[in-house]
Amino acid sequence: GALIKKSTDSSAFLAQEARNSIEACVQNFPPSKLCAAILLHCNSNPSPSARANAAQALLSLAQQAARSSYDVTRVVQCAKDKLLHDNSGQARAAAKGILTALDETHNLDKKQQLHFHRIKLYGDPLQKPSSKRGVVERSAQQSSSQAGARSVPRNEGLEEHKHLLEDLRSRDWHKRLDSVTGLGKALEASPGLIEHLAGSVQDPNLRVRVQALDVLRTAAASIAQRLPASSLATALLPVARATADRQAHRQATACLQAFADAAPGLSAPLRRHLASLPPRARAAVVAAVGRT
Repeated sequence: GALIKKSTDSSAFLAQEARNSIEACVQNFPPSKLCAAILLHCNSNPSPSARANAAQALLSLAQQAARSSYDVTRVVQCAKDKLLHDNSGQARAAAKGILTALDETHNLDKKQQLHFHRIKLYGDPLQKPSSKRGVVERSAQQSSSQAGARSVPRNEGLEEHKHLLEDLRSRDWHKRLDSVTGLGKALEASPGLIEHLAGSVQDPNLRVRVQALDVLRTAAASIAQRLPASSLATALLPVARATADRQAHRQATACLQAFADAAPGLSAPLRRHLASLPPRARAAVVAAVGRT
């Protein structure tokens, strides 16, 4: 409880240290006791920032701990009924990550599905951009265009590959694996599919995660320069987080390095996301972009 409160401290240094400590707790404390404490904050803490940090800790727990070591039912219920509708964008994004990691995306009612599909895996898509932000984004897009980069619409290739995208949500991991392979073949022609493929690096099945990482790594050289660096950095956040996955750390690190090598401009936008990543993932990102 004290760490969650401290994670919202007005001192950026103290707040970051508290978040680092929370991540260390996820990796070292008994999951069952830690889960109960985190759920308490997710469900009832009045501070949006505290709920967001608690939700992020719950996501880390879902990604790293064995399902049998904590109350998965309560975690899923909290993600579906509370966090998915939270007024904190970070909490909503964490809810989507939790439901994806625990393979519960098929057990949502219509309202939950609507919220789920409107949320990017790591971002705050329900907030409307301010006019100032819009000016900055338009300026960035113009600069990217002048530099020869092509802004790729998020829905590019969606209709053509609708069946493959639907299979990404299948309960059958074999179908999800085949879908990742199929989308990988279409990635060069439709770079906008990268966001969907990147989401699969957090699939509950290791083979699917590794295949998604390998597909993205292979495509890095051909698509990295065709996406604005800021958009690419956002799309690759699941890959950055996957470097903290002990089972897929090597593949995730290689994938991130391939994109960093192919897109030198990726360094600055990726570094801006460091504070939201687990300590091990931050180290991997710094190592990948350090020479670019």
